Amino acid sequence: MKTTNITPAMLKAAFEGRGLLAGTPEAIIASEKAGQTELVSSTNMPKQLYPNQEAFEKVGFKFGQEIDDIFTKAELPQGWTREAANHDMHSYILDEKKRKRVLVFYKAAFYDRRANARLERRYSVGTNYLNLVNDRPVEVAIFDQDKPIETFPFEQTETVDYTTRRRVENIAAQRFKQLYPNGDDPTAYWDDET
Repeated sequence: MKTTNITPAMLKAAFEGRGLLAGTPEAIIASEKAGQTELVSSTNMPKQLYPNQEAFEKVGFKFGQEIDDIFTKAELPQGWTREAANHDMHSYILDEKKRKRVLVFYKAAFYDRRANARLERRYSVGTNYLNLVNDRPVEVAIFDQDKPIETFPFEQTETVDYTTRRRVENIAAQRFKQLYPNGDDPTAYWDDET
């Protein structure tokens, strides 16, 4: 069977009058990078917000008029800034202390354009991939953003499989709930100095 190396995105671009080359992987990557650059320098916010618009307003966002089907104008809280992430589809909104408060996703590809923003929690529980032995995680941690503040190691004799990981994650989650009963609320604890 002979292949042409023509992708569905290339065909879609051609049928929409953009030209076959507009759908090449290189053109799509360039459009996603351009979308990130445009978003970081704009006042636009995605309409799709997690957990919801009320939570964004609680931390100081002010929303304005609709721009298109996925964006609206918005004013950031006082002192907050935007920053591009390493991945072209992601950017951050940093608070006045330069902490990552919002993760913004924007896929600017013409064939699959979409965006959303998620308020980040200050504290969380998860596998600590910062501490590895033989390229394998050895603990679960409670994190203050990206910094582990309390760790829960796997037993050295244990095989770190799904069951082991879940058991240790449950222990860490119980401790997390003791320390941060509102830890699932992305608007909580940011004003704490600890």
